[in-house]
Amino acid sequence: MYQYGRNYLLTIYDRDVGNLFTLQSSPTNEGLRVTFDIQKNVDNKSTANTAKVIIYNLSQATLSKLSDKQMACQITLSVGYGTELVQILVGDVLQISSKQEGTEIQTTFSIAEGFVTLNAAKISKTYPEGTTVKQVLEDAATVLDCPKVAITGDNANKALTYGYPAFGTLKQVLDDVCYANNMEWDIAGGELTVKDKRSVLASSTKEDAIVLSSDTGMIGVPLTRHETVTVSADQPIQDNEEAISPETKTLKSGKVVVAKKRKQVRFNIEVKALLNPNCKTNGLIKVVSDKTELSGYYRVRNIKYVGDTRGNDWIMTIFGDDTRDL
Repeated sequence: MYQYGRNYLLTIYDRDVGNLFTLQSSPTNEGLRVTFDIQKNVDNKSTANTAKVIIYNLSQATLSKLSDKQMACQITLSVGYGTELVQILVGDVLQISSKQEGTEIQTTFSIAEGFVTLNAAKISKTYPEGTTVKQVLEDAATVLDCPKVAITGDNANKALTYGYPAFGTLKQVLDDVCYANNMEWDIAGGELTVKDKRSVLASSTKEDAIVLSSDTGMIGVPLTRHETVTVSADQPIQDNEEAISPETKTLKSGKVVVAKKRKQVRFNIEVKALLNPNCKTNGLIKVVSDKTELSGYYRVRNIKYVGDTRGNDWIMTIFGDDTRDL
């Protein structure tokens, strides 16, 4: 991929009336300034994919169009280099605010992917014993009406032992089903992905992993991050983990019992690089660094894209899980 000739295409459209306006880069970098800060996570149960987009000096006519469009419009953003564009954001606008800063008017859009449908759409259906987890998830995806759906992993093929009453918002059902079956879900770029926890996309292979090195845009050197998590006491220890002994407690009877869960330290990586829109959560990256102990393959767990069409920012920060156990 080129690392020069930054390019973008931003569209804001109303669900009822269609396209409101489009902004895109030009060879002479004319047009309005746009900045963005997008954060994505592999599991949207606890943390949604969110973004903040700022557009500078919109006309009064455009500002008037947007005055009552909170929760009614969406933003799509594609970025890249040269003639190549890759969509990195399809989000619902939760809030629009404008303020004067010197001679400029800054209009800020607060965005969350899939927010409106996830929290407004309702599901009311009882699934009998023997129904697969995948069938429940596919029905939920139909309600969501995502153009792309990927449901993978061994847990998706499990049969429900006692059936499942699916009642509530779409987000509640996705949260419940995934929690009960050790899965995780996220909506990114208009695509719903559901898979086993800590796994990578079925389409992600080491042969196709995106290489991050000083030659391909990596900035500085990778950093090691430690994360303490609570897991089942009998969960196997992976190569990138260090076990902490299960806690014990003494009952009133004097009997000492071992807790069913224990804490575990995971060793992860943080990498900063020039923005590559093909790097996405759940995908694989290959880090090549002078710090050879950190070189290897990592699953993208969190990613942050930051850009400024008139400034220096056009970067991404990746938090990755070691995949030596894959």
